[in-house]
Amino acid sequence: MSRWTVVLAALFALPAAAQDAPPAEAPAASSGPVQYSVHSGGSALLLRTYKEGVGAALAHDHAIRATKTSGTVSFDPAAPAGCAISVSVDVASLRVDEAADRSALGLTGEISEGDRATIREHMLAADQLAVAKHPTMSFTSSSCADGKLSGKLTIRGVSKDVSFPATYTADAAGFRVVGAVELKHADFGFQPYSAMMGAIRNGERLTLKVDLRAKPAG
Repeated sequence: MSRWTVVLAALFALPAAAQDAPPAEAPAASSGPVQYSVHSGGSALLLRTYKEGVGAALAHDHAIRATKTSGTVSFDPAAPAGCAISVSVDVASLRVDEAADRSALGLTGEISEGDRATIREHMLAADQLAVAKHPTMSFTSSSCADGKLSGKLTIRGVSKDVSFPATYTADAAGFRVVGAVELKHADFGFQPYSAMMGAIRNGERLTLKVDLRAKPAG
């Protein structure tokens, strides 16, 4: 067989080989953001306070949990930066220092029912969360990019921009975001609770742990 015969045979074989090759799959297109409704019973929004003062040995760090949460989520896994998360918490629904909540935050020791009621009363008072004037606290996202959740957190009528590391799960079954953010009382315009002329008091520091879950809307 001559050299030109070999070349021609190879050229005529190329179209056949191309026809035999499976077509390349186009990248999956995003169907757009999925809409979810916040699942109050499945979510866990837990706030931890930290004791201070010369009488701190007689006091406790506290665990505060939101039990009535509402809101919406719009999230597209293909374009997470454009997320839209809006959450509202009923301040009057906050519970204080129940055993399961303390355990979830790694706190030891049990608080009596009577002490929990007193702590909750102080927490909702006008100089603290001022529930009568500010019955809700809220969060509205601005971005879910780069493994962070960013947005505006409003407590006691005062808003603060926050950004913290977060992980996301979103599919047809539901949406979940998990993270934690460090805050201060001063961020929202009030002083930590204190008693006995400051011998027993809460510190400025607050830690909010977020495990927000939502179900497909509709």
